[in-house]
Amino acid sequence: KKSWTDLKQTLCELRRQLSAISAVVPTSVSFRTLADGSSRIFFLGTLANGWETTLHFTDIPSDIRPLGRLHWQQLLEFNFQSAPPSNRSSREEQLLLERKRLTTWGITSYELHPQSGKIVFPAASTLYQCVDNPHRNGPLFPAELRTGTDGAKLTPLICPSNPDLIAYVSNC
Repeated sequence: KKSWTDLKQTLCELRRQLSAISAVVPTSVSFRTLADGSSRIFFLGTLANGWETTLHFTDIPSDIRPLGRLHWQQLLEFNFQSAPPSNRSSREEQLLLERKRLTTWGITSYELHPQSGKIVFPAASTLYQCVDNPHRNGPLFPAELRTGTDGAKLTPLICPSNPDLIAYVSNC
């Protein structure tokens, strides 16, 4: 029979292992059909050996094998943010992470407009945008969206009929 200390230690180890696994599992999956008929999958995932989530993508070739592995590629340039590291997350963003019970940080949501390839996401109390081009080489460098409001900009949404129209939640 195990003691309470042994059970607590076993539970702590199990939680540690589950946290490590959950950080590797892709989340917020979106699909886009490209002009050549192939498909691209976008998702949030952690960087190798890290806890910071960012946008990744993988292309689905037309000759995919049933149990073939898809190669993850980082969508965004690693150091695109101009904010200093100590000022990355607003209080609103920290509370949202706590509410979602996320153990990672970085990009926690994004919006994809499948027809145009426009992607909008919040990071460091700012909104960023970029356009996915299937023929590009290397990661994208997103541009900051100028909004004219202070405070965190959360949960951006792109208008389905006009990708230039973007809405977001702000407490200003």
